[in-house]
Amino acid sequence: MKAALLFQREKASLKPGEPVTELRVVEIDKPKIEKNDILVKVRACSVCPTDYRKYITGNHGVNEWPFNPGHEWAGDVVEVGTEVENFEVGDRIKGMGYAGYAEYAKIVGRYRQWGNIAVRPFALCDKLPDNVTYEEGGIATPLAECLESIINVCKVKMFDNVAIIGAGPMGLMNAMVAKAIGATVFVSEILEHRLKLAEELEMDYVVNPNEEDPVEFVKKHTGGMGADSVVCSIGHPIVIEQGLKMARRGAIVNIFGGATAETRVNFNPNLIHYGVLNLTASYGTGGHWDLGAKALRLISSGRIDVKKIVTARYPLDRTLDALKHVGSKEGMKSILYPDPKDIPKS
Repeated sequence: MKAALLFQREKASLKPGEPVTELRVVEIDKPKIEKNDILVKVRACSVCPTDYRKYITGNHGVNEWPFNPGHEWAGDVVEVGTEVENFEVGDRIKGMGYAGYAEYAKIVGRYRQWGNIAVRPFALCDKLPDNVTYEEGGIATPLAECLESIINVCKVKMFDNVAIIGAGPMGLMNAMVAKAIGATVFVSEILEHRLKLAEELEMDYVVNPNEEDPVEFVKKHTGGMGADSVVCSIGHPIVIEQGLKMARRGAIVNIFGGATAETRVNFNPNLIHYGVLNLTASYGTGGHWDLGAKALRLISSGRIDVKKIVTARYPLDRTLDALKHVGSKEGMKSILYPDPKDIPKS
């Protein structure tokens, strides 16, 4: 079968700033399943910004090489192990694990350890509602992580003021979840095409920090109070400091976006102490495996339209273009289709 994999490059041959991996589209053996596994024909895989970081830096969870970075995928069950329950051949599901940049993906049906959390077999492998497409099913995976961020970590309620710093795909999905709950949503972003998309998604307030102080902007539109919760969707020191300053007294500030290993944040701890702030973080679904199904329900019901953040679609042979589309920030979500005939015509 065909797969798009990352291979390590010799560090001695690298020039400054060059990717430390090489992406190759190769032929590999089709996975063979055992009695507790299922095999899925991948129909669509969403490209995550973390995939691009893996391509550039070679870290962020790479355990062995070559590496398949696709983790936001969906497809059809084509083989089922003899001891697997609840899945049948023909089921349309969203998958789990790093396997989506290939024609077929094996899902191993065993308990895994994720930090201090025991991951049950087939966690987050949910069947797609009939009206949810494969690419929407793949995007349901990161949408579930935004449900964890907004509902479980930031504890957003109807009529809360929620500030999202950074309007990339994850930032906007955080904003979409908060909006679906009934919050008033602020979006701060320096790229105009992303601000325009935030406006098209009917976010309540948008601000460009290059043109106006986002901290003062949020306070001005909240009666001087500040936001009830802030999501820092970019792991940058300036963003985190802004998040602490635009939060109201007693608010929650969530460091949602990852940072480089060299990143250091320098701020006055009195922002937290006298502001009585809860500085926290979210990563993945935090062990809340029901969030995948809830994300699919949000998409199926039409309350969140993830198609609006899809800006490009590619066949597997053009995986590198798909990665660069996301990494350049010129677009939002790009989608890979292992079978080019599956790419929507419009």
